[in-house]
Amino acid sequence: MRKILIVTPVFWPEAFRVNDLALAWIERGYEVEVLAGHPNYPEGSYFEGYAWHGPWREQWGKIRILRFPQFPRGQGQAWRLALQYASFVVFGSFRVLIRRAWDWDRIFVFQTTPVTAALPALLATRLSGAKSVIWVQDLWPDSLQAVGMRFPDLIQRGIRAMSSAIYCSFTKVVGQSQAFLPRLQELGVEKGRLHCVYQWADEGAPPPPGSITPAWAPGFTVLFAGNLGRAQGLASVLEAADLSREIPGLQWVLMGDGSLRPWLLEEVKRRGLQDRLILPGRRPPEEMPFHFAAADVLLISLGDDSVLARTVPSKLSSYLAAGRPVLGAVAGEPARVIQASGAGMAVPPEDPRALASAVIAMRGLSPEALKAMACRGQAYYAEHFTKAACMAQLEALLLGEDA
Repeated sequence: MRKILIVTPVFWPEAFRVNDLALAWIERGYEVEVLAGHPNYPEGSYFEGYAWHGPWREQWGKIRILRFPQFPRGQGQAWRLALQYASFVVFGSFRVLIRRAWDWDRIFVFQTTPVTAALPALLATRLSGAKSVIWVQDLWPDSLQAVGMRFPDLIQRGIRAMSSAIYCSFTKVVGQSQAFLPRLQELGVEKGRLHCVYQWADEGAPPPPGSITPAWAPGFTVLFAGNLGRAQGLASVLEAADLSREIPGLQWVLMGDGSLRPWLLEEVKRRGLQDRLILPGRRPPEEMPFHFAAADVLLISLGDDSVLARTVPSKLSSYLAAGRPVLGAVAGEPARVIQASGAGMAVPPEDPRALASAVIAMRGLSPEALKAMACRGQAYYAEHFTKAACMAQLEALLLGEDA
């Protein structure tokens, strides 16, 4: 039986695709351990039951979780994030060392921010002699620029060299977008070790009818679901809602939590948009199929940044699978996917007038035209983004003989 160690900055009870992957590998008969810090995303504080003193070990079904404390992210301030990143490396490496039975056959890294979260995995690789795969969700050092973190040139060059060294240390490097691969080559990763596997959508069954209360009143609803952070370009969404406030029945819903939610709540109140822009908070993942189905258009928004233009957010695959029209205030790869799928419309990021005009145009379409967009999106998802296909690719890359 193959024994896999997954190293990840986020894991259950936080809701990320890596949870599905761990469960699937257990079902396939592999033995799985997960190295993860105490959960605190997206609220920025420890979940109930977690503290600096523990727990250091958990069991989620047949999955053993090697826990350790990390500094909570708070509201995403730069100094708090720096402390979180450093504490993950220090305490994560310590947790690997005290494990002692370094008997893993494969090491797999689910790499969100930061790339330094891969350092405990490289230690585990050295101690076990296992082959290793990293699945890159946030491409470093580029993703630092995307969230507005700027450094002097000397420090920036150091971060780039560190990122390059980390990526080049893995047996295989997997990007979550085709657009990642040329950049990873620029960072020194050999072309033959590069692969692409997209993120799949949550394919859980929708909740029973009537079991969930709708989060908004009847009308033409544009729903954004996910992290309300700096990288999402939400100031332009707020401005688009303001520009379209006179359109009868039009309402914008930003469902989720994140560092910008308090600011958004204040701005909505200041502008008098309470009936036009709704912030219902974060909802459990199992509820999201209901909310997607209740919306008229699903919105994906990102900042105007070349790094974000290379990324295909997981919510895009979820939107395509949901069978609703998609509107993207995005550029690059996510815009290409929306246009190639025929699932909806894409406008330039952080352009509130273009976004407001697109929403008004989609509101004016017939139900049949909107349904046709939704069906094309589902067909594109079935071809490119199904969970079964993506997981099979990752399994082959991790466990194949050439891994």
